[in-house]
Amino acid sequence: MIDLTENEGGSCAPMIIPFHALIDTTQTFCYFDGTLDKDGKEVLVDKFQIPQNGLYIDNDVEAKYFKFDTVQVLPLVNNKIPVIVLISGITGSSGEIAACHFLGQKNVTVIGTKSAGLTSGNELYYVDKGYSINLMTALLHNRKGKSYDVGERINPDIKITYPENIQSRKEQHQYILENKSIFINKALEFLTSGGI
Repeated sequence: MIDLTENEGGSCAPMIIPFHALIDTTQTFCYFDGTLDKDGKEVLVDKFQIPQNGLYIDNDVEAKYFKFDTVQVLPLVNNKIPVIVLISGITGSSGEIAACHFLGQKNVTVIGTKSAGLTSGNELYYVDKGYSINLMTALLHNRKGKSYDVGERINPDIKITYPENIQSRKEQHQYILENKSIFINKALEFLTSGGI
């Protein structure tokens, strides 16, 4: 069970690096930056590659900082086990990327509410005199072939609904924090009923 219900974002790399042995493909997500090829098809960029030997080679600053290219991840004996990914309306940005890392895999079920809808790729540009601006430069694209629109949320496979009296995002946020057991219990119920 991978709990992303309170993950509002940050760096996605530390969240997805430990789980590569659970993934059944070599490429899980990427981005669409608006570029089309000569046939009008989307040109996908920044494809996240799963290493075959358990060793990540990545040239970006974050990878070098975390020394991903020096840590050998041990393979799992059984990587066909059911994987439950919990998401909520709080799950945003890199939390959504972490969920997307698993989307479309047969032994994975996403349980929860719709995510926050921060599924864009952002890039930091330095302007002048210590100022910088973080611009949306691309849209998240999952391995099933879907590019998420600006503000589009990830839909769970098994949906948890809010009580009728809860309407605003603030109320939903509070409900999620106060009722975490509902997400866990839904996952356990699914697993014990022979789900997946």
